[in-house]
Amino acid sequence: MLRYRNPIPVAAHRGNSRYFPENTMCAFRSALELKPDMIETDLHMTKDGHLVIMHDHLVDRTTDGTGLIREKTLAEMRALDAGGWKGEEFRGEKAPTFEEFIDLFAGEKELLFNIELKDYPADSGAFAYRSAEKAIGMLCEANMLSRCVINTWSGVLNEWLDEKYGSEIKIHAYSPQESMGANQKRFVYDYAYCVCLFGTKLEPVVEKGKFDFALSYGVEPWVFYSKESAELYDAAIANGARLFTASNGIGEVMNGRVANAGLSQWLDGKFAADDVGAMKPSPKYFDTIFKRSGATDLSRTLMVGDNPVTDVNGAVEYGMTGALFGARYEEPSKATFVAPTMAELERQLFADEAQA
Repeated sequence: MLRYRNPIPVAAHRGNSRYFPENTMCAFRSALELKPDMIETDLHMTKDGHLVIMHDHLVDRTTDGTGLIREKTLAEMRALDAGGWKGEEFRGEKAPTFEEFIDLFAGEKELLFNIELKDYPADSGAFAYRSAEKAIGMLCEANMLSRCVINTWSGVLNEWLDEKYGSEIKIHAYSPQESMGANQKRFVYDYAYCVCLFGTKLEPVVEKGKFDFALSYGVEPWVFYSKESAELYDAAIANGARLFTASNGIGEVMNGRVANAGLSQWLDGKFAADDVGAMKPSPKYFDTIFKRSGATDLSRTLMVGDNPVTDVNGAVEYGMTGALFGARYEEPSKATFVAPTMAELERQLFADEAQA
């Protein structure tokens, strides 16, 4: 079983892909600072047998090049600019190799990974199986496989993975099952570790019965929403979602997590996404998030954080109330509330309100 470190687990979709060019090293480094439970990324194999990270099969959308990744050499992939499309400040970013990805996270022993295999048998035949074998081999060598789910939109490849590796791997699949293509022979819930449940544009959160159905098979129901909001997260959690994959700024998911931890009652349900963290702990930072929250009483604005210096003490000096949980650093804190976990912090806050 995967071990999550947050009360409601969050996976960073292609890194911190709202503010950085997706699936680049700067996006992964930024995501790491936000402390998600998991990093999600996408793997392709080049025609000369190297694994590179990019979402699309074509390089056209996120680089200055054109064409299929599997028809390019590693040198050709590395010659592309994978950052300029997002902004001039990112020009020069390269499509990372899988080796670079593994090296970056080598010391993060609690971090989990969702590795999506993008080479499909329907498109590239035996090439797809070689690509999958190489990816899993590299994860084994790095002692990371036990902390990964292996993800593919190819049901045929999923079935092959399960037959070849069995309990050595955890397979991430999708529902509805037909979204994983033709020629599937098995029921997805018979082999999947987790299944991402997709609804419709009008009803993105599927009914509770589908979450319950997954759980009845011992399969974790995960979700991803292209348009994220705390309301969607609330609905999904109420239905039984076990993990959120987020790309619209991980702060949005943190909002949902805070809401469902019970803190929204204390905060009147007002949140400000922490996407200006580079300014901490300057007053400008706290001025920005206070204005974004829409709150009117500074003393009733709760700054929740795990860094006593940049999160809590700066907020208290600004005039907010500080709440510290799971502190990463042993530094003096000015927090009114201090707890080892978010759940314990919630209990303290409600106890305080009850006494009031």
